[in-house]
Amino acid sequence: MDIGKAAVTVAVAAVSVSGCGYRMGAYSDAGPTLHPTENRAVAASAAARPEPVVRHNASIAANHAVPPNADGDPACPPSQAWGRQPEGPGVLVTVWAEDSTAVTVLVRTDSGADIAERGMVDREDIRLFEFPKIDASEVREVLIMTNTQRCFAIADPMTFE
Repeated sequence: MDIGKAAVTVAVAAVSVSGCGYRMGAYSDAGPTLHPTENRAVAASAAARPEPVVRHNASIAANHAVPPNADGDPACPPSQAWGRQPEGPGVLVTVWAEDSTAVTVLVRTDSGADIAERGMVDREDIRLFEFPKIDASEVREVLIMTNTQRCFAIADPMTFE
């Protein structure tokens, strides 16, 4: 009896679907209809924007392309930057690493004295390297070096305001 009821249910469903007018190939999807459009010219200001003042290798916006330094090293990502120490004299360098690695931060100054600090950075961790005896106005370049990368850090302009 149960098989008979199931067969009747399937037959009723088949008749009702075919009775709705659905047939394979009867419906064609030609896609959306296209309407012609008119081209319009929009006036835009073509005034020249002044280039931002670059101070201490600082970039005003993170999306500006920064050329390599004199040694050919690329700019570090924005997550790795340096700036003036917020509390007192000195320089603060921020380093973020995707993997655990040893990091060396080298601060080159105008006076010719280069000072380096080395430390470990854990995976996806931030480390602050402090250089309290270096005046921020004396910094010529900040290099951040790991086993796989060497780049120069961009100064954070917010720390100089």
